[in-house]
Amino acid sequence: MHYNKKFEKDLEILRQELPDPFQIPEKLDDFFNSPAAQQLIARGTDFVRDALFFLEECKEPSLARVAVILLSRFDPSEFYLDLLSKLKNANRQMVEAFEQGLWLIKLPERQIARDIVNIVVLSGNANPLLLLQRPAAKEVRSELADFIKQRKMPLSLYSLYCFGYALERDDIPLMSAVSMWLELPELSSLAGIYLLRLGSKEGHAGIRAGLTASNVQLRTLTFYELFPYLPDEIRDRANYDPAKSVESQRSAVEILDSFLSQS
Repeated sequence: MHYNKKFEKDLEILRQELPDPFQIPEKLDDFFNSPAAQQLIARGTDFVRDALFFLEECKEPSLARVAVILLSRFDPSEFYLDLLSKLKNANRQMVEAFEQGLWLIKLPERQIARDIVNIVVLSGNANPLLLLQRPAAKEVRSELADFIKQRKMPLSLYSLYCFGYALERDDIPLMSAVSMWLELPELSSLAGIYLLRLGSKEGHAGIRAGLTASNVQLRTLTFYELFPYLPDEIRDRANYDPAKSVESQRSAVEILDSFLSQS
């Protein structure tokens, strides 16, 4: 069975009414109360059926986002398990389209967090972990730590993203170990930043790996995360520019690393 093309047009109308992501918390009630949204919600189980069929075939994340947000208005028993099944093979863009609506579902966040982890375990698809970049990650700390220890990309990286919302002082040994995985600078640099957040400079080698990575995006992200921890005098003296070649920034990196390596 295929979804009705009119359903797609209805979602497109609502997509244009959806608030900016940063305004959604304040303006979501207005969105749900709009005539177009109310008309779809009033269809009840017929809407739920059409939305699930639509998500099965949908290739447009912006429309999937609207469908999931609207589904959150219904009883989870009508759609939740079917909705989760759509995440098993979802790519990154489609997973991210679920983020706003998924956490509006009338279920405990701890349940949703554990269900996301179960999907990852059963499907081998790491992308659903992108939905756990929020405090609910604390509910699955041990599972995320196990994923990180596998040193498998992108599983370990996405898990490390989430782990930033669950950090505790007891995590210093794990983060110190990850910060030494210099062959995986995406992981080592982020672990080094987390250590700074925990009051430790033990991860300076990992941060250096991020600042000298061949990937300019990683260099930029590492410096952006490092920036708040640097005194003005160190920032000015180093004058590090992630957009410039690694070779041209050697002296800048030495200044930053010297500061970070101080006990």
